[in-house]
Amino acid sequence: MNKDWDENALSQLRIHELRDLARKIGVKCPTALKKEDIINNVIQILNGEAEPYKATNKKGRPTKSGKQLDTIMDLFLPDENSLVADLSPKEDADFEFCVNAPQIEYNAEDNEKVCGLFELIKNNYGVIRVNNFVCSNNDVFVHELFVVNNNLKSGDFVEAYVKTVMPNKPRTVTKIISVNKNIVKGNKNTSVNVYNEKTLLAGDSLLVLNSELNTSEQATNLFNKINDGVKMFVSAYEKNKLESKNDNQIYAYVNQFAGFNDIYCCYNMAFNRANVLSESTSVTMVVNQISAYFRAVETLFSGKVDSEIKLSSLTKEEILNKLKIAKQNGVKVVIVDTLKQEPKIKDFLEFELTKVVDDVVFN
Repeated sequence: MNKDWDENALSQLRIHELRDLARKIGVKCPTALKKEDIINNVIQILNGEAEPYKATNKKGRPTKSGKQLDTIMDLFLPDENSLVADLSPKEDADFEFCVNAPQIEYNAEDNEKVCGLFELIKNNYGVIRVNNFVCSNNDVFVHELFVVNNNLKSGDFVEAYVKTVMPNKPRTVTKIISVNKNIVKGNKNTSVNVYNEKTLLAGDSLLVLNSELNTSEQATNLFNKINDGVKMFVSAYEKNKLESKNDNQIYAYVNQFAGFNDIYCCYNMAFNRANVLSESTSVTMVVNQISAYFRAVETLFSGKVDSEIKLSSLTKEEILNKLKIAKQNGVKVVIVDTLKQEPKIKDFLEFELTKVVDDVVFN
């Protein structure tokens, strides 16, 4: 049995929270039971003394339930580590969390207001990244009902009321206040001059490769020259703190001591945010050191697959797919990187990226 859910811990839950938990665990009709009966049923299921109830659909077949009871509450109120975006291979995507969609009721006590970028994890559950484009221990869990009812998608800027529902668990959203309230709106420019008088059209990408190891200065100079609706600077291992001067200038970056989780989260959220913004205005991204994103994705996938060939394929697919989606949304992308890379990354930059990048420049 999960040590966090003994009889004492369950008895401290409010009745609506207990019923909500019971539905996910697999207790049949918890609203018709007394509190002590619900607790007994939950404990029996968690101990393996009783089977979870499985509702049937119209064809008489049982619906899917969670594969591992020990992980159910980790998804409901995940540990801090669980707030990192899931990178499970696609064959695991059929995992379903609950039998019936629960009704959530929270009181207004101890609520606080937060805002940040929303990221969809899986099965319609998500988190609000309160530290902009990177993971944080203060990130907030968002239940499926809030995601579905507010039509949330990765990259949305969300303002919400949150509270701590259980000790040692992340805060949970209790009410969505606004979604993309102050989103930038403007004309969607079809072109922008970015590099040596080269012009990018909406959806175009440009790859700038040079022989310098530190590409940050060149990327920053390109960024400063761009005059477009919204411009974004995305970079890993930045030594300097970058601050936006207005809503049309966005910096998404991690410092020089960042780990792979932070790098992945930063680049991933930046692409998601650019796609959201592109619905309302023109967007140009300068992406510095996409090779760092490559290493981050590869590292996070390495524990999920059992062969180097599959690992390489999944890593490339992840990055190329981000660029393809950006292209479909009309986002203009300038990629700045160095030629001095290990062979697999150098080959990826010179050959694989040309499948989605319209213009390649060697400096």
